Amino acid sequence: MMVLPQADSIGQLFSAEWHQTLCMRAEAAMAAVQARRGIIPAAAAAEIARTASIDFVPVARVAAERERLGHTFVAIIEPWSELLGDAAEWLHFGATSADVLDTVLVVQCGTQPRSSSRTCSRSRSACWSSPATIAQP
Repeated sequence: MMVLPQADSIGQLFSAEWHQTLCMRAEAAMAAVQARRGIIPAAAAAEIARTASIDFVPVARVAAERERLGHTFVAIIEPWSELLGDAAEWLHFGATSADVLDTVLVVQCGTQPRSSSRTCSRSRSACWSSPATIAQP
């Protein structure tokens, strides 16, 4: 199971750092499942998991790669692959970039940042107590 840190705000949740972290963790989770099923070597999955962090693939490097390549996800995969040695051939094995990016978006949309819980509660209360404030068609 992929355990995620708690975001402090909506801005943090959709930041470049979080996006990259979630992409890398999704790839590591996929590699772990593939290794358990015998699809990829367990050592490759372990190395992918070990390096699935912005500490290994800095956000600034990914931003420069994205600028150069024009592709959000390949900008993560290429510099990460450089670190993996023989495990690189198993990174992003059997998935499309859209698969991973869609997974990340679902995780982002399903995560409630700490700072939003009070705001969401107030917004819900305001909407339910004041139906006249809701736009009419």
